[in-house]
Amino acid sequence: MKKTKPTKGNLNPVVAIHKTTHRSWTDISRDLEIYWDSKSLSNDFSIAESDRFKALEEENARLKEAYSLLYDGLQTILDIIKRDVDRIKTELKLITPRVPPGA
Repeated sequence: MKKTKPTKGNLNPVVAIHKTTHRSWTDISRDLEIYWDSKSLSNDFSIAESDRFKALEEENARLKEAYSLLYDGLQTILDIIKRDVDRIKTELKLITPRVPPGA
């Protein structure tokens, strides 16, 4: 059977299967023999839909970058806190007087 490009008509079963089984789009498309290529999505979609899809992809890329920067900043802060906590514990061990046993 020849693989087909995605169109509104043949994507409806993919959406339905995805909603009920939560399988990946790639697996479902492979089973239905639909060739999945993001560039071919524009074949049967209107210009407005294509523009909206492209805008969502750009927004997704910006959000991923922002998340990456926030995650890196959080990791840096956590490393600094851990280092400072370890330093303070070491200083407290040095300052705390040792009490002889039985005293």
